[in-house]
Amino acid sequence: MSLLGSLLPAVATFVAIVLTIAYIYFKHQYSYWKRRNVPFVPPSIPLGNMSTKSHIGQVAKNVYMHDPKAKVMGFRMLHSPCLMINDPELIRLVLIEEFSSFSDHGTYVNEKEDPLQSEYHFYTLSEA
Repeated sequence: MSLLGSLLPAVATFVAIVLTIAYIYFKHQYSYWKRRNVPFVPPSIPLGNMSTKSHIGQVAKNVYMHDPKAKVMGFRMLHSPCLMINDPELIRLVLIEEFSSFSDHGTYVNEKEDPLQSEYHFYTLSEA
């Protein structure tokens, strides 16, 4: 019984330290847009602005409806910061003039699993 009594404070301290470090990490990660002074939809840990019952279209609608007049709106998809651009001039700038400056324009597509999607280079991450 004395062994358990001597280990309990050490285990409790260890758990408290791990939880504190995790809290600080997530707080820092989820304040990405706030630190950059970009308007954003406040995320929740750990899903960001997603929920278990919504799909990507619903997330996009919720982000847009948070402030429809904003030129840009930051949000989180799980652990990744994302930016929704609502201003046509900024969209043109990103998609036409500065397209090569932005890496990873879309999502990864497995060419063996989905050969049709792999031919649509706008959404792929591979070098075209």
